[in-house]
Amino acid sequence: MKMEFFHDVLCAYCYMASPIIRQLSKEFPELEIQHRSFALLLDRSDYAADYGSEEKAKELFIEHWKKNAGKSPDRIYNYEGLEAYDGPLPISIPPLMACEAARAVGGEDAYWGVFDALETAYFVDVKNINDPKVIRAAVETTGIDMAAWSKALEDPKTEKLLKDDFLVVASYGVNVVPFLIIDGKTDEEHATIGTGSYEELKTFIKNAISK
Repeated sequence: MKMEFFHDVLCAYCYMASPIIRQLSKEFPELEIQHRSFALLLDRSDYAADYGSEEKAKELFIEHWKKNAGKSPDRIYNYEGLEAYDGPLPISIPPLMACEAARAVGGEDAYWGVFDALETAYFVDVKNINDPKVIRAAVETTGIDMAAWSKALEDPKTEKLLKDDFLVVASYGVNVVPFLIIDGKTDEEHATIGTGSYEELKTFIKNAISK
């Protein structure tokens, strides 16, 4: 069975969901996880269009980080660091491109490793994950072949793979992340928002497998 995991590096709830999905993937080895890039902010102008301004977006993000802080021992939301941060807020494309380049080198596991590393750089270290140096430093922590990753990052095929994921997002009509779809079926027994607890998502997967 295949479970598509739709997410964005900038998503505070995807950050919470990732370790839960990792744990579930071990409990259900028959479940193949396929990562799908979803862009919450395609362009810097989206901050004004979606939130009114970058400043208002930051205020909302701080609220989300505070809301999630303490919910899981595996996840730190450094909202105090975000409050003190005075640099530009990131958009989705640079970190998602880094993830896609990792997938080109090492498949879904490599994508996931870079995804988690970049989320740590954002939610814990409060770094600008649009900065190429910050991205590279995060990717290096995963142990990936950096020469191969750098080459993939510059390859036009990687951008096409990212856009292909966006087409999949559109074809399913996914408009929120994290989101999970099993075996390409979008009925409520096979598709769900991925913000549930471990037990809730485990039940969802067990039910989908039984259908």
